[in-house]
Amino acid sequence: MSETVSPENEPVTAAATEPSVLRSGLPLAAKLDRARMDLLDLSARNRLLNLPQARRSRMLDIVDERATEIYRLLVGEGRRFTFLPGRETEEEQVEEGGAEGGAAAGEALAQPEDEAVDARGLAARHTDTKLQTRLGSEGLQRRLLDLHLDARTLEEEQGVNILFLALGTLVWTDPAAGGQLRRAPLVLVPVQLERGSATERFRLAARPEDVATNLSLEAFLDREHGITLPAFDAEAESETDPFTAYVTAVAEAVHGRKGWEVRPDEVILGFFSFSKFLMYRDLDPAVWPADAPLTDRPLIRGLLDEGFGVEDVDFDEDVPVDPLIGPEDLVHIVDADASQTLAIHEARRGRDLVIQGPPGTGKSQTIANVIAAAVADGKTVLFVAEKMAALEVVKRRLDQAGVGEVCLELHSHKATKRAVLEDLKRSWELGTPRIGDDETLFHRLGRSRAQLNAHAERLHRALEPTGLTPYQVIGELVRLRAAGVAPADFDLAEAAPGWTAPERTALAATLDDLARRIEAEGPPASHPWRGVGLDTISPLDADRRLAEIAALERGLTGWRAEAEVVAGLLDLPAPATLDGSSRLLARAERLAAAPDLPPAVFLDPVWSVAADDVAVLVETGLALRDQATRLRPGLAPGADGLATADLQAARDRLAVLPAGFDAAARDRLARVVAALPAVIEAGSRLAGHLGLPAPETLREAGALIRCGAAVAAAPDLPAEQLAAESWEAERAALTDLVEAVRAAHDARLAAGDRVTEAAWSTGLAEARQAIAETGGSLFRIFSGRWRRANRLVKSILTGPKPEDGELIQLLDRVIAGQAAAARAEAGDALGRAAFGPVWRGARSAPERLEAMLAWVNGPAGDAATRRTAAACADRPLAGDLAARLGAAVAAVADDLDRLAQDRGAGGPGAARHRSGRRTGAAGGIRSGAGGCGRGRGRCGLRRPDRSDHPGRRAAGGPGRSARNASARGRARRCRGHRPRRFRAALAGRRPRGGGLGHHRPGGGLADGGA
Repeated sequence: MSETVSPENEPVTAAATEPSVLRSGLPLAAKLDRARMDLLDLSARNRLLNLPQARRSRMLDIVDERATEIYRLLVGEGRRFTFLPGRETEEEQVEEGGAEGGAAAGEALAQPEDEAVDARGLAARHTDTKLQTRLGSEGLQRRLLDLHLDARTLEEEQGVNILFLALGTLVWTDPAAGGQLRRAPLVLVPVQLERGSATERFRLAARPEDVATNLSLEAFLDREHGITLPAFDAEAESETDPFTAYVTAVAEAVHGRKGWEVRPDEVILGFFSFSKFLMYRDLDPAVWPADAPLTDRPLIRGLLDEGFGVEDVDFDEDVPVDPLIGPEDLVHIVDADASQTLAIHEARRGRDLVIQGPPGTGKSQTIANVIAAAVADGKTVLFVAEKMAALEVVKRRLDQAGVGEVCLELHSHKATKRAVLEDLKRSWELGTPRIGDDETLFHRLGRSRAQLNAHAERLHRALEPTGLTPYQVIGELVRLRAAGVAPADFDLAEAAPGWTAPERTALAATLDDLARRIEAEGPPASHPWRGVGLDTISPLDADRRLAEIAALERGLTGWRAEAEVVAGLLDLPAPATLDGSSRLLARAERLAAAPDLPPAVFLDPVWSVAADDVAVLVETGLALRDQATRLRPGLAPGADGLATADLQAARDRLAVLPAGFDAAARDRLARVVAALPAVIEAGSRLAGHLGLPAPETLREAGALIRCGAAVAAAPDLPAEQLAAESWEAERAALTDLVEAVRAAHDARLAAGDRVTEAAWSTGLAEARQAIAETGGSLFRIFSGRWRRANRLVKSILTGPKPEDGELIQLLDRVIAGQAAAARAEAGDALGRAAFGPVWRGARSAPERLEAMLAWVNGPAGDAATRRTAAACADRPLAGDLAARLGAAVAAVADDLDRLAQDRGAGGPGAARHRSGRRTGAAGGIRSGAGGCGRGRGRCGLRRPDRSDHPGRRAAGGPGRSARNASARGRARRCRGHRPRRFRAALAGRRPRGGGLGHHRPGGGLADGGA
């Protein structure tokens, strides 16, 4: 065994005793044997030979169990096991000397002596699927979580599972350690820890792999002690089970050795690795065929004896590959560059290669191509990697290319017998692949490749007489363009192609000299003597010209200063010539004579296309100004900004007001109109927050207020549980479930700390009956039944045993609590569905469950309210928004009542409409109760039916109805988070009389208007 797992789960590899053995003069067989020995770890560090007892050993001892029954249920029947905590915490266990040095397994838990047994004499605790441990509940869950995470990480990184349940141990003495006792596991069952979520308990399940024996122990005993352990045959047919037969045979094999013994019922869950031991066994020459011995393998002889010779390289890496490898030889499934193609070609020829390169250089693509090419050549490939991620990358590339079915994955959970057989079956059923016309494909590919290669050759061929290649010319042009050099305004197409290399060099030197001169003297166009045609000038003429130049210079200086000032005012560049100054002066004079108007007016094209229309518009504007001057004294501020259509609509509405609609009524109406935006805004915000239609009447606003209050009062449950259908279909069962939790909780409170935690899972009915029947009899001590009951009761009590009467009452409470807890656990699925994370089975907080059940059973807990509360992201905000809407509605309620009276509301119909508005608004505000479950939509806001309303029939005929229908359509479109559009839509529903409802001949307010 070469690799073990340390307490920190880090591999520990045995160091080579002689690092230079491979370079020694020993025979090849001796070198191989030395190398094999380096793979073995026969020291006490190997947990397959010596189970560790350290605190951080990442192992879990299973106590008071029968390994035979565990093997039967776990391996034979495929059952899953859970774990039971013990009394001791992990810290207490360590202080007592570790799991192995503490109390015996049978003393870890209090067990009644008269526990029922089956026909085989086994107690019920030994035949169930619950594994007992010494760790306390918290320590057990922490240890299981560590094992689960470590097992998953090791499998992801190494591709193998090393989590085993060890059944039975061999205790042996280590003479190298002064006769110290060691423990080694015997039978190793590959297992895995499972759980559905972070809140569920862990379950132990056997993996679909073969049960293994301790190969390291077998090799150690055979090499060091001359003991040959028997073989383990899981399929053998015998009277006893395979495990019992094996441990019995092991006990016989070690019989007679002092201090050695087999403990068949010691069970340990932990990590055990066989990887390098399997290498040790595979490198044994005895297991290889006689006609093909291991020592004749070229790689073995090269590594251990002869070394590897230097092979000649057929071609360099930078040589073109197309002339060397034809299209028919390119069996590539992914892209490959020249170096990768050469590597693939060499691998197909059978050469041994080491391909190196940093990440991202195409190593995985090359491996995928090598595998595909080898399979195409009829070969079998074994791809081995240190990390499972490398295997998955190559497999994914093969799958993407459509050839993944040629792979048989032999790692992690995919290496089980069932998975391998299913993979082989799937590949076998694919049948023979269909092959197309390869000859035609190769011919077309070769022709296309030849054309591309010819194009590349022409680009790099030097042209005479210049000696330049097209590639060089194009590259230089691209460089000049990237540097921002503008194309020349002269053409060299006729002369340049005839320049030889020396001529081109001479011309370049001339241009360099000219560039230096211009850089030193400036451009010729700006030279002081530019334009002078005189070859010579006399001193007298020069003096005369100098005087004239000085006078001109003074005049030009003043002219330049004035021109710069004018140009700056016009945001124009200063003129450089006299002609430019004249044009600047003319433009300035025209601008000085222009009227004082905004700049955009002068730029409008209307001055050139519709000058006459502009004149008419100016005259009309003057007439409108005169009319406004006459009317302004009688208008309110800002009235002259109203639109004509709004003024006409206001005139039509005011025409239907009754004669007695005085100033006070108009003031009330103004207050209502001023307060309505707040109502609309609050209603729109609350409806949008609840995902409901915005209210169109005060009745609907009241229903929305009650809905918001109900949502705010909803219990703190996830949306899935709040909207669960079980609240409706299983309400009676949920009530019983909560009562069971309450009963179990009350029983625990009544019992207090007088009993242990184990008492709640111990059957006490028979003990209670025995104690009650014997009563205070002095002869009860002679009753075996009473003594067993007495021992059982003492094991669950934390203090002295009370008197029989008090004891029976205590037992009754515990038994009642057990029954209630059983009822709660029986409804576990229903409890999780309804209460979500609040539900913890019989350990749930009954107060929270009762509060939730009371809310659901109350007037606000109907299905629609629960669905609305489930969809609401911020329930407390819903209550705040409902309160705001209630305050806004209350602000307009009194004025609406007075307006109804001012309009002469009479008759029973009007009173009914008024009371309906009050019930829908103020009544809803006062109560704040009820839910969202009656009426339209998810929260039940109902649109009143106004089709037969008398005010609707008398309010203006079909045209009025059409306008109202259009307004309703706008209101529907404006629901949700659109308060501005919502206000605009409601504004269209206001009656022509300016009130909040439709006018009826009998007076009063229509309910829809409110």
